[in-house]
Amino acid sequence: MITRRHPLVSPSPGTTRELLSLHYGPTGTGRKAAIQASLHADEVPGLLVAHHLRRRLAGLETAGALRGEIVLVPFANPIGLSQRVLQSVEGRFDLASGENFNRRYADLVPRACELLLPQLGGAATPTVAMVREALRQACAELPAATSSTACDARCSGSPSTPRSCSTCTATTRRYCTSTRRPSCGATSSRSRG
Repeated sequence: MITRRHPLVSPSPGTTRELLSLHYGPTGTGRKAAIQASLHADEVPGLLVAHHLRRRLAGLETAGALRGEIVLVPFANPIGLSQRVLQSVEGRFDLASGENFNRRYADLVPRACELLLPQLGGAATPTVAMVREALRQACAELPAATSSTACDARCSGSPSTPRSCSTCTATTRRYCTSTRRPSCGATSSRSRG
């Protein structure tokens, strides 16, 4: 098993947050499955399943029984896990913004399409490799955001002429936080929905 720690932007100085991913089985085989638990941090059954799955996957890996890579993210929402109100985990919604953690996904498709169109030439259908690379690049262009950073519809600008956002002070980005549409000059890895 390979353990990877993915640092997250901290909400305040002197503190750290990270996302843990556990990688089992052979890499580079083309086969890969990702399993995550507790995106809504207050949903505890997934944590229990992930705990038992770790042991089972370790045993299968030791026995050489895994044919591809399995990535387990046992705590997919460390931010939600840290939110407590009256001794209870309140991990479904971000307490700072009210956003549902399970609805905060960046829409990479518009940017991936922008990247793919020049490559297609006369071809009508992009290859799987082309689509994956465009999605990787669109994802890499997303900036990190703190757990409480959110810009809203007050952003101004367009993809070709990015301007500033009155909320998050972004100046050179492609997508608005609130809409994740390329009609705004600012971006973040969050979206509302």
